[in-house]
Amino acid sequence: MKDFAQQLTNVNAQLLELQGSFEKAAAIRFDTEHTVVENRLSRQRQISVDAGDTDTVAQIDEAKQKLDLMRAAATAQGRVNELLVQESRIQSELEVATERADTIAAT
Repeated sequence: MKDFAQQLTNVNAQLLELQGSFEKAAAIRFDTEHTVVENRLSRQRQISVDAGDTDTVAQIDEAKQKLDLMRAAATAQGRVNELLVQESRIQSELEVATERADTIAAT
């Protein structure tokens, strides 16, 4: 069942990419790829808290912060990709409008 759910998630991410929603797709992909690590860190953190192992808790908290930064970077790159697509579309529309204006001015 996990494989099926992951396949559905992948299809959803692919659809979002095709629709130009790269930021959302990046978030979904990151979360899917890092779920196991996140869950393991959470379980290990609770075990360490219960055992009073503050050093391990601090290491796990640092690892979780790094994962958060990685997710933020992945989604930010997705947003940059969205903006690049928009920029390209605007450039194309500007070129067409400029050509039309040049044609009208020449007549």
